Amino acid sequence: MIACVIHGAKELKIENRPEPALPQDGEVLVRFGAGGICGSDLHYYHEGGILDFKIREPLILGHEVAGEVVEIGPGVTKSERSRPSSSKSAAKLLSLRDPPDPRQTCNSDRQAA
Repeated sequence: MIACVIHGAKELKIENRPEPALPQDGEVLVRFGAGGICGSDLHYYHEGGILDFKIREPLILGHEVAGEVVEIGPGVTKSERSRPSSSKSAAKLLSLRDPPDPRQTCNSDRQAA
């Protein structure tokens, strides 16, 4: 899968990452549909961290996402299966498979806001 990865302040890279594993107990696998930029993402980009959390190793940005549940792990109840899938409502895991090309939306050559 393709990911937008931050390595430090103002150091974004587009990288190929391994496909996510199959969901474990209580987890779901979500196909990426859309994502937003959070205030914490901006802090990571401009300052290399937020409050006392500093980037110490490469970090895949993007936790404000929504998509389609494509695989369900054991222990996920029927009511959890029918919920809209977003980072706020999906169980414990939001693994992203087949996301759109982030070079269209996350380009380290562009000036960040």
